[in-house]
Amino acid sequence: MNYTNKSFSLGYVNTLFLSERIEVKEGEFLFHEGDLNNFVFFIIEGRIKVVKKKIVIGFTKENEFVGITSCLCENDHYYFSALACEDSILLKIHKAVFKKALSDNPEFGKIMIEILCERIKLTDNKTKSFMNHTSTERVVNEILNHITNERLSCQLTPEDLSELTGVSKKLIQSIFKELAAKKLIKIIPHTIEILDLNQLEIIGKIV
Repeated sequence: MNYTNKSFSLGYVNTLFLSERIEVKEGEFLFHEGDLNNFVFFIIEGRIKVVKKKIVIGFTKENEFVGITSCLCENDHYYFSALACEDSILLKIHKAVFKKALSDNPEFGKIMIEILCERIKLTDNKTKSFMNHTSTERVVNEILNHITNERLSCQLTPEDLSELTGVSKKLIQSIFKELAAKKLIKIIPHTIEILDLNQLEIIGKIV
């Protein structure tokens, strides 16, 4: 499984799109589930929480897009809500401009389709995880789902993981201690480092 999220440089995005730079304060919504999906957003700074029917699907960070699922699925409304976890700076791109870039740039279009497929798969896996997995398995799966670089680490807090999994923060801290004692992860400020990816996949039942 490839755990590295696809990201884009700001220079590349500025070249590809006409866009408007906006600022969103912590706690503000970019859009709500069911709103007309007229825009796609590129995150310059900050982090956006993606929520569907009060369930946290995931977090989108800087140099990534949010809102593409609804756009590429040809739906007139957003499938989910997007909430700023911290003060954030974004590029606001009209849906028509985004779609034109997809048709004019086949390589960019291919990457977007891959991202869309991965996000749909993630949502499906989350649903199955809530039904079939233990608390530890759900926590491990979310850690794996949010690995963001080749060094194999992710930036999820116990609060984030609690929202993503429905597991209490106290139990998550206990799971952290157990995984760290087995030398599977290392907890440093704001970061979870992966020490044994293969064993974590076994625990999360990713085979």
